[in-house]
Amino acid sequence: MVRQPILPLAICGSIKIRLQSIVNRIYSLCLWAVDKKSQLGVSVKLVFLIAFHYNKPLFAAENQALVRLAASESWQNLIHLEDGEAKFIPPSFYLSHSDFSPLNELKMTIHALLNDKASHCRFPARKRFLAEHLPHIAFPEPEICQGLKTFRQAAPTSKVSIVFAAENLFYPSSELGHTMLVLTGTKPGIGKVRHAVSFFTHLNIAKLPIEIWDSLVHGKEGVFLVSPFQEKVYQYRDLEQRNLWEFDLRLTPKQITLMHDHIWEVRYANYPYFFQSMNCATIVLKILKAVEAKIDISDYWVTPKDVIRTVHKRDLISLATVNLSKSSAIRILEHQTKEPVAKAIADLDYEVLTSKEAKDVDHKIAQLYLDRLYLEEDIDQVTYKEKSSFIDKNRSNKLGQFGYSLDYSPLASLPDSQFSVGAGQINGSSGLNFKLLPASHRLEDDNRAQGAETAMELMSLSFDYILESNSLALDYFYLYSARILLPRTTLSKAKSGRFALGLSRNDPLNHPLRSLPVINGGVGYTYALHDDIGVFGEIGGEFQLNSDPNMIFMPQIGFYIYEVFDMKTIVSYKKIYGLLEQRQETWIELNHSIFLSKKWSIHFLAQHIENKSDEDRSYLASLKRRF
Repeated sequence: MVRQPILPLAICGSIKIRLQSIVNRIYSLCLWAVDKKSQLGVSVKLVFLIAFHYNKPLFAAENQALVRLAASESWQNLIHLEDGEAKFIPPSFYLSHSDFSPLNELKMTIHALLNDKASHCRFPARKRFLAEHLPHIAFPEPEICQGLKTFRQAAPTSKVSIVFAAENLFYPSSELGHTMLVLTGTKPGIGKVRHAVSFFTHLNIAKLPIEIWDSLVHGKEGVFLVSPFQEKVYQYRDLEQRNLWEFDLRLTPKQITLMHDHIWEVRYANYPYFFQSMNCATIVLKILKAVEAKIDISDYWVTPKDVIRTVHKRDLISLATVNLSKSSAIRILEHQTKEPVAKAIADLDYEVLTSKEAKDVDHKIAQLYLDRLYLEEDIDQVTYKEKSSFIDKNRSNKLGQFGYSLDYSPLASLPDSQFSVGAGQINGSSGLNFKLLPASHRLEDDNRAQGAETAMELMSLSFDYILESNSLALDYFYLYSARILLPRTTLSKAKSGRFALGLSRNDPLNHPLRSLPVINGGVGYTYALHDDIGVFGEIGGEFQLNSDPNMIFMPQIGFYIYEVFDMKTIVSYKKIYGLLEQRQETWIELNHSIFLSKKWSIHFLAQHIENKSDEDRSYLASLKRRF
């Protein structure tokens, strides 16, 4: 197909670039005149009509070409549109923000690149895109863009990866994990350099409930940052003890160059941060989609794991590796170490490593344990160097490699949202139960891919429909709820815990349908009796906000077991003691789950609650769909 020239005069091959540039400026001014009638007036439009009076067919064809280009998926991906619309229109990113449309943005970008040399420094990816799709426009050479030049030199890129920092529920800011792009290249005189491209917000943990509400409803200030990747490794892997999964992307050199320039453009976007709709995962997908049309951003709530699942589904991953935290590596290797050796390592008694029975893995785990103690400032530098030197003198040079199964990678994780419908006996009445969890998973779910029994619920909603009274009743609404049952070992010394903030129906004997604002939490220990069996115990409490506020003390014990045929059972025994009112109850609960597939499961709940004078039994069978 032969392209029509962007200007009638462009058909003359002998016209010099200088003249072409002048004509392009006139054309750009005409486009501006058509779009900005009130600003430029009738006289400019008259000049436009006279100038192109004898070339109407050619000009009409070119206008249609711009319309087609503006409607193209590649242009709309480059300016971060979803279904032809922009969720957010920051003036710093969109030139046509006051009258935004894909066509207006295209025309104003052409105008800016023809008339404002500074725009070349601001929109290098757009210029690269337009130079390819509109080759007959001779864009003027820009002035030296010092910032862009520095960026290109400091962060050269020949390979792009996505890194997923796994969640650590003891760090609320990690919640669903974190994704970032990593740029790898070679810098002259230095060698291999790596830079992380991240989008995040700052959270004040002391004001966590308010911060969560703001990030969900009002939005917070977003931070887009390009920084040395090693800084992120230290933050996530070393300080926060989170595993880093790295996925190299299968991109062409042309795509990598365009992405590199586009990352520079996104610096100007100043996007707000919304936990569910404009987060680290959203920005990574927007940048990827700008160079790879296969990427889909269709979910309302995009999570970091969605990014990994998306690129995997589109066959964009060429290699997957993991960089384990010290804690994870210790948990893996401790299974290969005898208990007396593990106790000696925990006591820093490294004479055990001089024994003929000492294995290479014992030296490895001793060094990992020592590294973790030093990172957590449990030992001083002198002790660390002394013990490390002792390990080095006695270790073998044949430590070998140890792996971490892909069963625990984000590729193996289940979809992050779920909905269930159930029926049964609810507080003495027949009824239906409906649950919606936008993100992410419950304790009753199949958590084997998490590497531990965990629960993370954001904006979690459960309500009942009571058939006898034909009424709806709120069961609970958790703005934020997290729980982790991490097995404690000689070397891991892990703790279990939980925290929840929201509304909950917590007194079914006295107030069967009343839900109150609550904050609850607890700490305890979990012990693994087998890879599929664990027991736990917690001491916790709850503060109930009412006209008469109440505090509750809640000790709890229980166990979980994964059974044959993809089943799971959780049994818990809990005592409730009212500290500000007379209340003493016993709660016994059994949850049984049957996992039909990654998306479908069946759940059975039996609950018995009693006090000195009353009791209540509830039974519920539910069908759950993950999406």
